[in-house]
Amino acid sequence: MAVVKPFNAFVYDTEKIADLSAVVSPPYDVIPLSLQEELYQRHPWNFVRLILGKEYPSDSGSESRYTRACRDFSDWIDKGVFRRLQEKSFFICELEFLTPGGIKKIRTDILSLVKLEDYSKGVIIPHEKTLLCPKLDRLNLMKAVNAHLEPLFFLYEDGNSRIKAVLERHKSFKPLFEFANGEGIIHRLWQINDSGDIKKIESFFKSKKLFIADGHHRYETALNYCMEKNGTSLNITGRKPYHYCMAALTEMNDEGVVILPTHRLIKDIAPEVLKDFPGNLTSIFWVEKFEGMLDKLLNLMESEHEKKVFALIIAKKGLYFRSAEATASTGNPVEIYYLKLKEDTFSNGLHPGRMLDVSILHDFILDKFLGISARDIELHKFVHYIRSPEEAMEKVKRGEFQMAFLLNPTKIQEVKNIALAGGKMPQKSTYFHPKLTSGLVIYKF
Repeated sequence: MAVVKPFNAFVYDTEKIADLSAVVSPPYDVIPLSLQEELYQRHPWNFVRLILGKEYPSDSGSESRYTRACRDFSDWIDKGVFRRLQEKSFFICELEFLTPGGIKKIRTDILSLVKLEDYSKGVIIPHEKTLLCPKLDRLNLMKAVNAHLEPLFFLYEDGNSRIKAVLERHKSFKPLFEFANGEGIIHRLWQINDSGDIKKIESFFKSKKLFIADGHHRYETALNYCMEKNGTSLNITGRKPYHYCMAALTEMNDEGVVILPTHRLIKDIAPEVLKDFPGNLTSIFWVEKFEGMLDKLLNLMESEHEKKVFALIIAKKGLYFRSAEATASTGNPVEIYYLKLKEDTFSNGLHPGRMLDVSILHDFILDKFLGISARDIELHKFVHYIRSPEEAMEKVKRGEFQMAFLLNPTKIQEVKNIALAGGKMPQKSTYFHPKLTSGLVIYKF
């Protein structure tokens, strides 16, 4: 099954950088332009300059964000900004954080190399569809720096807590470093270089499958990099450094594995499509107008998670297409509907992947009733994503969007079941919180 290995990581030299929070970064795919600029200003050695460098009008094939990342990476190594640890090691990364509801959680990750495997071997299990453009972007960066700059996020099962005792013992020692990032998440990193413990970890994972939680695009990018190096052949023997990716491995039932929902905002739907909406949803949903506070609505949704429920926030009829000026001056009155799937809707059964809340929303409400196809979503048409239900409501009130759909979060068992069944979830089906911080360790090959 899974092959994991310790490695000689590059890390920031804490003698040169006393405050690591100034140089680490969120993952590249959750950094808007405003945050990119903030990180650039925070420190000249901030990791964002490597994973998501700025683009300029004068960029060309010979000068681009990728060539600058290559140049900066080499320069920082030469200057000692990064130092290479001499002993091959696994690492424990502990994240202490608060959930959006204010509950304290701790998540324990193992930072490791993982041998790449074709999905067909059933060792690395995906659950999400990928798009071409993000993979091309990450491939260009990987070819420029010849490194895995950011870890993927994998889940594993350890029902008997076989490896937990090893991790807890190392966590009793003084960490390599400890700091709080810009979001107030406390990070602690320990190094495991004891040969006995290394063998225990390697042996443990030989019987394990790994489920990709986050990083599908980067995993497939690593496979594509191998194919280019091998001359289009995906012959992964494990004898080449690029036959491995860097990953954070987390026990599936760790108390700190938290999945948040990603809600949908909808715009640009034609008037004739909305003529009978949302009344026409009654063919497969119980549709009830909701009166009350947003907190009460979210609590109701959570209590009925198993019944496949959604909240629809929509501008009142006749106000879908008001001018931006009119909306800005008075705001849009909105209506809220509570949608509950009728029990006999799918009496013949569906693939587990299509019974996910997000799949029901995409395949039936968006596609069947609003005419938004999977291809439209791939092309970023009609649908936008947001994590805050309060902001979603405000955006509909301000007339920026015609409606919003609020969802319950996907459960970890649903992710596992769909992955094992060979299913793929729509984009933005899971948001694992917190995201892995970039810049803690680097794998250069």
